[in-house]
Amino acid sequence: MHPDNRVDTAYTVIHCETRMAINEQQYLRLTMANAFETITANCWLNSYSGPVSFAKNEVVQVIGQRKMLDLKSMINIHRAVKLNNLGRCALTTIPHSQVANSEDLLLLIQLVDNLSSNALQCFVYDALSDRGFAIRFCNLPASHQYHHSFSGGLLRHSLECASIVAQCPALSPSHQELGTVAALFHDGGKVLTMQPGKKTALGYLVDHDSLTLSALHHPLQKLDLVWPDAAMGLRHIWTCQSSKRWGFKAKTPIATAVQMADQISAKNEHERQAFANAPAWRNNASHPVTGERFWRISSMEADTNRFKEVRHV
Repeated sequence: MHPDNRVDTAYTVIHCETRMAINEQQYLRLTMANAFETITANCWLNSYSGPVSFAKNEVVQVIGQRKMLDLKSMINIHRAVKLNNLGRCALTTIPHSQVANSEDLLLLIQLVDNLSSNALQCFVYDALSDRGFAIRFCNLPASHQYHHSFSGGLLRHSLECASIVAQCPALSPSHQELGTVAALFHDGGKVLTMQPGKKTALGYLVDHDSLTLSALHHPLQKLDLVWPDAAMGLRHIWTCQSSKRWGFKAKTPIATAVQMADQISAKNEHERQAFANAPAWRNNASHPVTGERFWRISSMEADTNRFKEVRHV
């Protein structure tokens, strides 16, 4: 928020209606949302410049003044412009109320903002400008039984993988960034194969790994024009040989880093599920679905306390 309560921000329109004030002055009442807030706004037609109607899910840049009315924050819009080329707004205008875990949406924004490559940032923006893809990506589980099997689990798992690769010291900075984006969307095909509670019809016929290129086809085409090597690299990373033993052998360490990050994130979640109902002192447990057994290392403090107890026996 600007210090003088001026607003110059992009929002997604949730609802719009024409109203009449007590003084018979006509105005537009908007409900708008972005990644940070949901807010009500008024367009007083005698002091407003812009469209006189808005469709649901349109993205608009609004300039106005924030004020308090009945202890609620509102915006009086002075000017509004509908946005077609969204850029960063494709990400920041995803309504937080439409995302299972809004904190993860903020982490996603931070992750993309930290990329130094404008081409890779634009690739992410292009992918998420498809609001259908974006909402599914932010809300679907990563799996139905095994890991991150909760609403928003796909985004959580993707962020964990991207964060691991982003901090991989064995990769150069540019390779870290390409790997970060590759890790972020390595399960992009799941937007076509997953739905709450079960697979889609396509998901019963085609594995999600085979569909990531399809789900991200248009953003990849745009990346082809500005950084062809990055577009080729992403295609290779998402399709090269992994534990499933399909595709060409990996020809870059980035692919290995992404595959390892995927395994680390999934294994950490498996371990969490295995120990979810175990007492704190227990150091072994089995996964409730797969039966996979896990052993966890006790903390140094716990070992020290145990040693003290033994000495007093």
